[in-house]
Amino acid sequence: MYTVCEKEGIFYVDGKKEFLICADYPYYRDKVDNWEDRLNKLKQGNVSVVTCYIPWRHHEIHIDRKNVIDFEGKTKPNRNLKYFLTLCKSAGLYVILKPGPFIHAEVNYGGLPDFVNPEKNPSIPPMLDWEGKPITYEHSLPAPYGEKYKGMVEKWYQVVNHHILEPFQYPNGSVIAVQIFNEGIYSNANCFTENYDYSPDSLVIYDEFLQKKYGTIYSYNLIHNTEYDAFSDIKPPVKWNTCKSYREIMEYYDWSDYQGTYLSRIYSYYADKLTVKIPFFANINAPLEGNRGLDAWITRVRPEELSPIVYGYTSWVGVVSHDEDAYSKFLVLAKRKRGPNLEGNWGFSKLYDSKFKYPVIPFYQTVLSIALGATGYNIYTGVGTAEWDENVDCVYERPYPDSSPISSKGELTEKYYVMKLLNTYMKAYGREILESSTRKCIAYGMYTPDCYLPTWKDSIENLMELSLYQKGNGTKGLECFQRNVRRQNYDYAILELQYCTEDELQKQPVITIAGVRFMSASVQRKLVSYVKKGGRLIVIGNLPVLDETLNQCEIVKKELLGHKVIGTMKKAKADGFSEELNFVQELADIKGIILYTSEGKPFAYKNTVEQGEVFYIGAGLFADESKKYSEIFLDLLQKVISSYDVSAYNPDTQVWCYHHPSGIKQIFILSRAEEAFWHKIEVKNHKGTYDLLSIKLPGKSAAIVRLEQEEITAFIAKGRNELTGKGEGVELSFHSYKYKSSGKTKDILMIDGKMIETDNQGKENI
Repeated sequence: MYTVCEKEGIFYVDGKKEFLICADYPYYRDKVDNWEDRLNKLKQGNVSVVTCYIPWRHHEIHIDRKNVIDFEGKTKPNRNLKYFLTLCKSAGLYVILKPGPFIHAEVNYGGLPDFVNPEKNPSIPPMLDWEGKPITYEHSLPAPYGEKYKGMVEKWYQVVNHHILEPFQYPNGSVIAVQIFNEGIYSNANCFTENYDYSPDSLVIYDEFLQKKYGTIYSYNLIHNTEYDAFSDIKPPVKWNTCKSYREIMEYYDWSDYQGTYLSRIYSYYADKLTVKIPFFANINAPLEGNRGLDAWITRVRPEELSPIVYGYTSWVGVVSHDEDAYSKFLVLAKRKRGPNLEGNWGFSKLYDSKFKYPVIPFYQTVLSIALGATGYNIYTGVGTAEWDENVDCVYERPYPDSSPISSKGELTEKYYVMKLLNTYMKAYGREILESSTRKCIAYGMYTPDCYLPTWKDSIENLMELSLYQKGNGTKGLECFQRNVRRQNYDYAILELQYCTEDELQKQPVITIAGVRFMSASVQRKLVSYVKKGGRLIVIGNLPVLDETLNQCEIVKKELLGHKVIGTMKKAKADGFSEELNFVQELADIKGIILYTSEGKPFAYKNTVEQGEVFYIGAGLFADESKKYSEIFLDLLQKVISSYDVSAYNPDTQVWCYHHPSGIKQIFILSRAEEAFWHKIEVKNHKGTYDLLSIKLPGKSAAIVRLEQEEITAFIAKGRNELTGKGEGVELSFHSYKYKSSGKTKDILMIDGKMIETDNQGKENI
């Protein structure tokens, strides 16, 4: 039976797991005469999947006073998408198509045709922000829920479905998946809550949302302390006004809650218009800067509600090897839900950061994405182009992009050979890695509604006055949690507490929550059950004392803990530690064992509840943004995590270990150091003791090492850093195995005893 499907973020072709090794090719920016050559070169570079947008404005054109959709090249040769897909199949390449309608991709008006522009077509209302101003990308963007625009998009999808997807879907053709939209609706999945959508059509959907949530207007009025006659009378808030009570806050909570429903509903609406039985992807973009950016992202991006749309992400976060904030955001993107990395920057050094000119930068970022659980990656773009018309793009310089693995002239660049090495390794072992797993030593318990209020601009001070927010909690807690846990090289999970089941919770050896002030009764009961059945829960800072309607609810406190707070010190040092803490509570009536004190006064303790344990830390461990790590939290991690599979002597060595059921291990090593040094790594063996794996890498480089029966059977390592111009070579040692590259500027691949070394011109020495 020939089928393609997806389960838990992993792609299956004919019942077998398929690691997606993708490269994007913007065929609409190139000449038809180049297509076959470029596709064959991608195939020779061990790419297995081509991705490409289908620009609506490129294929639907106005001729003789009517609109014509051309997929056969009748009006322009490079509109012959059918021929392009035929070439893909001939080259042995799968295809993921991206029909938008908005695609960004540096195409004019994001790929939308001009006839949907509200400025040119007054019958189409624009999407509006909180001030009532149109949301723009070059021009006003259509309101996504507007009836006329929806009808136009439906027609576009129906034509794509009938003429392209149905005849070219696998196995008759090579199309194995479709991406719906682009990074949200208009590349704005990451926007702030007040940025959209205040258009009249959206407000109708908002009324429906409130009715479903509250049932009756009486219930709404009771919770909000209002006197509305109907849901249609309710207007959403547009900016934060100082609130004096919890009731006044609920309208802001509701509008934030609506954001995820808004996004998931429109994804599902358009996916339903496609009849093909292949997976549909979302490619979610990264959070914006700062805590509020992450709050807004978590508020809107809810992969659990997107189903059956598969969560995927783009990695336009910056240079993760050099930028700590970019690294932190990348961790959240990859850990929020397992799925493919659908865009990795392998070609843009002028439009984005100039460092991306150098192969070591995308190589590092791609290896990191796999280490974090990516089920595929996309070389974006694999091919450079320079043959587009002004209708497609009248802004960006040629070639596009400026530094792809395959140049616009068809030349194989240095990046091509680096890409080929990585693709060769993943072609050999991608499925094995998908069949493997890391040991998650700990999880972060994320409660999405905790982000609903701080995502509003100018809300924090008011929320602190109402005791609904404390510095270092919420998303800041997540970032600090990640930083501290990764310092110890522990792998971890991010659990959305609303959606995960009790069985899923119970699989986690340790769960941390940081300063969640309100939490639904059902989620609090899940945490209580988790502990009583043997789980270990760490609670940092504030306890949940309110439910989702901001009514009193202290289930966690009453059933798992037993203490009183008799005082709070704004700053204090923990006894025996140099770390100065914020918001340190003085605790009394403690049930359990005291863990930490300040000036002899306890602020942290452990309580045993039936089969499990709860650790309460009455301090803002993550409140001081100048601190990189928390001594107390690192100490606590050592107390609660007794077993690990891999560790490193130096925190500049980041390492992950994937275990296959057969006993094979894949060790991912990424250097955070500026200079070359020996990475000393302890790997647990089948006896339960640890073996030393040593590898010398250039600064900001990466490697993957495969161990089978305690022997090295394969590895890939980046032996040169083109950005710094330093190539220290690679050295590797494990038990009796010793390897040293034959030169200082070599990238190395070894599979089944066959060694391939490439120099800085991509020449291979076997």
